[in-house]
Amino acid sequence: MPSPFPGMDPWLEDPAGWLDIHSSIIAYLRDDLNERLGSGYFARCNERVVVESLEGRRRGIYPDVALVQKPSQLASERGTKTGGTAVIAEPVHIRVPTEGHREAWVEIRERKGGRLVTSIEFLSLGNKTTGESGRELYLKKQREVLASTSNLVEIDLLRAGEWTVALPEGLAPAAGEFDYVASVSRATDRSDFEIYPIRLSERLLVIGIPLAGGDADVPADLQSLVTRAYDRGRYGEVIDYQADPVPPLRPTAAAWAHGLLRAAGRRK
Repeated sequence: MPSPFPGMDPWLEDPAGWLDIHSSIIAYLRDDLNERLGSGYFARCNERVVVESLEGRRRGIYPDVALVQKPSQLASERGTKTGGTAVIAEPVHIRVPTEGHREAWVEIRERKGGRLVTSIEFLSLGNKTTGESGRELYLKKQREVLASTSNLVEIDLLRAGEWTVALPEGLAPAAGEFDYVASVSRATDRSDFEIYPIRLSERLLVIGIPLAGGDADVPADLQSLVTRAYDRGRYGEVIDYQADPVPPLRPTAAAWAHGLLRAAGRRK
């Protein structure tokens, strides 16, 4: 069952399901790029491990396990440790887990020598949440790429969270109103950001992925990536369109979405 939305489906932004969407569109983009790249390049998925503290935990998004090491005997029978004249009881060890997950991105490298040409990032909520290690790691990598000879492509399909793409937020209004955004920073001119503003009511765009030297950009069809993730993940069968999306829509957008869903027979 296809999505009733012409572009990004806001119900896909729910943090409870974004990890699957995020992973899927990255894998599909890798496949698409390798079909289009010339013989001088190849695309690969890469990943970083993000560890979040219990205080920063987003419950229900990533699994957590507490490992408990219990004494093998009853307290009255098990061995004890001696501290001076007092006998110290043997404790039960409970390991409090940190919460970790992997965040993936796509790299384009030169076939000869393997030099990184372009790093392509789809932002996650962890990248856009102040105080989380995922954001700190992402911003560190962002700075490193911007200081290098590699291109940086950032794609933000999440309305929630802090402004994160490398373009300074104060300059973003020059691109007009938008709900989602893609940003391209070419290594040849860091002062010139290419911005693709995207409205909720519009089809997601085909953006240009820069390569090295004078090689032409390779296209990346964002709508195709999201549509495949929606269809192959069978989201049309499991999303409850009677409920509001997470995060909620602004009143005017909510009214538009309600009419669209009713016309599609997905809401009463």
